[in-house]
Amino acid sequence: MDNKTSNRTKDGMKLESKMIVVMPGYNAATTLGRTVKDIPRGFEDEIILIDDSSRDEMVAVAQGLGLTTIPHDENKSYGANQKTCYDDFTEASFNEI
Repeated sequence: MDNKTSNRTKDGMKLESKMIVVMPGYNAATTLGRTVKDIPRGFEDEIILIDDSSRDEMVAVAQGLGLTTIPHDENKSYGANQKTCYDDFTEASFNEI
């Protein structure tokens, strides 16, 4: 599956689309590997995990899987974690999430 497509900005400049998967996470060390494995190969250009100050080894597992991790300094709840996911997307050079 080729997930790169041609898009144009408002001023007509051509962009290359990139697909990212952004996941909120909290204490998911035991399930993260299975979750990532269920993402079809080649579907994404990058997987970003937002860690909501987990107390387990989730960040180490994520890094071992090659995921980009963005940590919260303290647990902020699922809603705040989701917001970080979308804020990160809008600051990144991706145009599909």
